[in-house]
Amino acid sequence: MRQTRPAEAITIRTAKAWRVQRIEEGLAAAREGRVCPADEVFARIAAKHGWTHERPPTVIPVGTVRKT
Repeated sequence: MRQTRPAEAITIRTAKAWRVQRIEEGLAAAREGRVCPADEVFARIAAKHGWTHERPPTVIPVGTVRKT
């Protein structure tokens, strides 16, 4: 599924219509079984670029104070 934007000047109305169209196309693809899990997509992208797609767990050491 290739993403194409409208050729005319993008206004709020056309941007919203474009997003709605993309969402509808995505839902139709899901109903037809033309989608795959995001983990598989990320793994393929990572393999293509030689990256690892697994993220290390986020660990905050005990006693660490976060600035808010």
